[in-house]
Amino acid sequence: MKRAKKVLSITIILCLLAALPVPAFAADAPIFTSADEAGVYVRGKMVERQAQINFIYEVPYEKLDGFEQKGISDVFNELVNTVKAAAFEHTGVGYEGDYLRSHYESYQITLSVYDSPAGTAFNFIISMSVLYKTSAAQEQQVNETLGSIMAALKLDGKSDYEKVRAIYDYICGHVVYDYEHLNDQSDLLHYTAYAALINGTSVCQGYSALFYRMALDAGLDCRIITGYASNGAHGWNIVRLGDRWYNLDATWDAGRKPYDYFLRGSLHFPNHTAEERFRTAAFEAEYPISSEDYSIPAETPCAHIWVDGITLREADCVTAGELQQTCSLCGSTRTASVPAKGHKLSFVPAVEASVTAEGSIAYYQCSVCGSLFADEAGVSALTAAQIVVPRLSEEGPAVQCGDVDGNRKIEAADARLALRAAVGLEDYAPGSAAFVAADADKNGKIEAGDARLILRAAVGLEAIA
Repeated sequence: MKRAKKVLSITIILCLLAALPVPAFAADAPIFTSADEAGVYVRGKMVERQAQINFIYEVPYEKLDGFEQKGISDVFNELVNTVKAAAFEHTGVGYEGDYLRSHYESYQITLSVYDSPAGTAFNFIISMSVLYKTSAAQEQQVNETLGSIMAALKLDGKSDYEKVRAIYDYICGHVVYDYEHLNDQSDLLHYTAYAALINGTSVCQGYSALFYRMALDAGLDCRIITGYASNGAHGWNIVRLGDRWYNLDATWDAGRKPYDYFLRGSLHFPNHTAEERFRTAAFEAEYPISSEDYSIPAETPCAHIWVDGITLREADCVTAGELQQTCSLCGSTRTASVPAKGHKLSFVPAVEASVTAEGSIAYYQCSVCGSLFADEAGVSALTAAQIVVPRLSEEGPAVQCGDVDGNRKIEAADARLALRAAVGLEDYAPGSAAFVAADADKNGKIEAGDARLILRAAVGLEAIA
């Protein structure tokens, strides 16, 4: 809902014939002979959020029809209208024009008329008291925040349509309607771009002012349109694409997709009636609004440049992890796989069992996760129980090296069994009695060399323990 401007009062003090002192502020007030120049001066002071603006407008005697009140009023009204037009001129600067017009609440003007010191003209001494909706500090915060946001949107090099869409998406996705202050006439802030940008909540005037500001900062041409909707006073925007202008209403599209009021032509923008000043022949000639909607071009696929972001799941030795990546060009995200780290294996030599302690076979262990393996490649996994060699009994070893068949003798048959295991014809579990007996050289593997040692022991050429 837009809020109507208020002119609190205009006071005219005629001092032509009265011996009244010239106001003290007039000594430092700038003097203008052009109302347009005075308007530019007022614009600058309003941008600075100056609450008191003083200046002198010098009018030659011949411009007034004597001293009649009617002549002075005519000149004064002409001055005020010209100053306002210049102050709120659409300059293409984001914090001027419609933005500035939408961010003041009211003004009061006091006019004093004196003879000029040279006696050739009247000095219209103007004192303006202006009430703003935002302070200079709040506008500085808007400037700083917008600088960061505009940089994050990465609009350089994009088409005008892409800029419009990026700005519209940002506002519709970050600002919600301020129902809390909707009917609170004492709160001026919720009508502003500051409320929309910093507080994330505003009414239509804040939405349209923020779009205007961001669009002009991005090099687009845009206007704020005020008028009426089905539920009362309302404000929206028009923006130029090509040689035509298009309607858009971020207030009514906020939080929804697909959009219903984005780049609409006049034939497809229902429940929006602009004020009379936006429906004049002069305005329509300067801002020709398309009757049809903007033809949105097919989007060119982004040549994504992915940047690592949030780790969703850490990779471990055997399981891949997940990482969220963001495209530095378009802002899209994806989930990327992070390869498993793989085991870091170290060889652990065999430990002989004794009567008082268990031993262990030779094995490989991962220094990261602690997993056990029979081979250096980490293919044959072992359990903790499988690497244990039982304690020796008082009578002798529970497992005799070389006695593969467990008959308490080392024979050629044991060598044969060891050879079959070495070539894969027998399968002895690591840590089992048969495996320990067949692993004659105790290197944690059953190989042809073990069968040779057992055979030599069987014929008395070798002693193995």
